[in-house]
Amino acid sequence: MTDLGTTTPMTFHATRGALIAGAIGIAIALAAVVWGVLSMWTLEGTARTDGTVMLASSGDGRVVEFAVDGTRYTTSTSAYSVLHTYSTGERVPVAYNPKDPAHAEVADLHSTYGGPLFAGGFGVLVVAAGTAGYVCGRRKMKLREWLDQRGREIWVPAEHTRVRVTHHDCHSHRPLVFVLRATWVDPISRRTMHADSDMLRADPSELVRSRGRVRVLYDPADPTRNRIDFDHEPQLAEL
Repeated sequence: MTDLGTTTPMTFHATRGALIAGAIGIAIALAAVVWGVLSMWTLEGTARTDGTVMLASSGDGRVVEFAVDGTRYTTSTSAYSVLHTYSTGERVPVAYNPKDPAHAEVADLHSTYGGPLFAGGFGVLVVAAGTAGYVCGRRKMKLREWLDQRGREIWVPAEHTRVRVTHHDCHSHRPLVFVLRATWVDPISRRTMHADSDMLRADPSELVRSRGRVRVLYDPADPTRNRIDFDHEPQLAEL
């Protein structure tokens, strides 16, 4: 693992990441809207009729047969759209060029708007996740401010802490994200309590060993409301 020496570990900024995720989600949703509008424009000036899905032509393709003024034409489509699977014999709407019916495409909701709807829905989910992350991050920031001003402190010995890895690099399996847990006994309730640090960019083990103790701030009325304070180094009197 990568050691930090005695420097304060860098944490991941929760609200910043949530804002970035929200912005990405909005961009995906807007791109889906543009995609849907373009899909709609491709159908401008076309005529409509019904066609029949025939046997597969090759691979995952399907041939759709339709008739215009007694003449039969065919067009092709994928056997699978984002939201639907086409089966042989199924009747589907077809949009064709009135001047040249050979230029045609399947014009149902699944084929025309399935992709945009799927992408738009995904974008909305990303926005929702980003919003939830931002709200959670803001709550943590407010708790941090409250604990800094009114919280009670306790110094947890290094031997009562442990580091766990929460994320690895998917290729090299190198540890990427670390969380430090400190365990102490609440002097009032005599319950064993735990405080987890924010997600850290590097292993804090060397920092904890060099300082010997970790400062924890907690709410005396509810010790589960707590945080690990890396910024405050123990003084001689505290050691």
